[in-house]
Amino acid sequence: ADKTFYMTYCVFGPPLPLNNKTNPLGILCGDAGVGIATTQTPHIPSSWVRHGYNCHNGTHDNCGKSAAMLIRESGPHYMFFGIPSIAVSTSRDLLHWTLSNGSWMQPHGAAQEMWIEAGSPPQRLSDGNYIMTYNSADINLWCVPYSCT
Repeated sequence: ADKTFYMTYCVFGPPLPLNNKTNPLGILCGDAGVGIATTQTPHIPSSWVRHGYNCHNGTHDNCGKSAAMLIRESGPHYMFFGIPSIAVSTSRDLLHWTLSNGSWMQPHGAAQEMWIEAGSPPQRLSDGNYIMTYNSADINLWCVPYSCT
């Protein structure tokens, strides 16, 4: 059996522009994206191989610093990622991903979520369903020194 370990990691670039929908407070979080790394010996830092940036899938609509992968015994496999909404990509080999839904889950207006992003990887329950977590930013509570007026 394949003993490959997969890890998503954050890659980043220039600051994001002020945008009423995706960055209303002008937070300088950068053009964050998701990279994938693999190894068969995770306890040896130098053994990790980075396979590159895996965020946009050809667009700039979905990005973010976090991702959760649902790895199944046989594909398709799923990656949940993105900000301000969660997108879903699919893969057969866990390295090459195709965007299948760019807005799978949207921020909930009644909860005053400014954005949402993937949390922990989905876990299979005993009844065959999955549970997945996500995190969010409350527009009324989000405040860092360089974004508050």
